[in-house]
This record gives sequence, structure tokens and C-alpha cells, in this order.
Amino acid sequence: MSTFHADAPPSTRYAAAGRLLLLVVALTAFNIWNGWPFWSIVGMALLGLAMVAFSFVARSRWGDRLDILAEMINVHKQGEKRLCIQVPDITSLTVKADSIAVLWRHAGKKSFLVLGSECFSEPTWVQLSAAMRKLR
Repeated sequence: MSTFHADAPPSTRYAAAGRLLLLVVALTAFNIWNGWPFWSIVGMALLGLAMVAFSFVARSRWGDRLDILAEMINVHKQGEKRLCIQVPDITSLTVKADSIAVLWRHAGKKSFLVLGSECFSEPTWVQLSAAMRKLR
């Protein structure tokens, strides 16, 4: 069994959100430079902010501890088990440099879990990525 804790300091998470917000600002400036109508610029900026907020929340709301066993992944939040994902139920497992996405189907219902690297220190993220790749 391998256990991984979300051990990154809060400043790391805020830096990741700042990088995403920079993209929204750049796209808004591009739209202004191209002379798009005001309502269109405001709409695109609000949509961009909503996407940043969703991405930030989704990548860090999963919990604070992962237990990876040969046959299952247990997700804990504040000491309480939130999810138990059986490895045979996993339909897709994508491990990228900055995120891990797990899709699974249990009892006919599809679910997903997204883990962002900003929740973990660098050594923990490297070990977690390696452990998740072994599940494939």
C-alpha cells in the first residue's frame, strides 16, 4: 500500500490559480485589441473566470490523502474515506506532468477524479505519478 498526502503549502495552490488567471487577462486584452464589442469581452472574461474557478476547485477538492493498493484507490478527506475506486472499474487513467485524471464506471454510473500537482510537493507528486502509472 502507498499513501500520499496533499502536502503542498497553500502558496503553491494560489500560484497555480494565478497562472490560470493570467491566461484570462491575456485573452481579454487580445479581444480588446481586436476591437470586439464590450458585451462580448465582458462575457468572455466572465466565462474565463468561471472556468478558472472550476478548474481550481475541481483539482483540489478531492481530499487530502490517497491510499493506493493493488486492487483499489481510497480517497480520504479530513480523516474520512470519501471514495473507494476499484481498479477493474477504471475506464481511463491519464497521468500528465501537472494532473492525473481517473474515470471509472461503477454500477452503471460514470465518475471522475482530477488530481492537480499543485496539491503535492514535488517528491510526492513524482511518487504518486509513478504509482498511478503502475495501475494501468
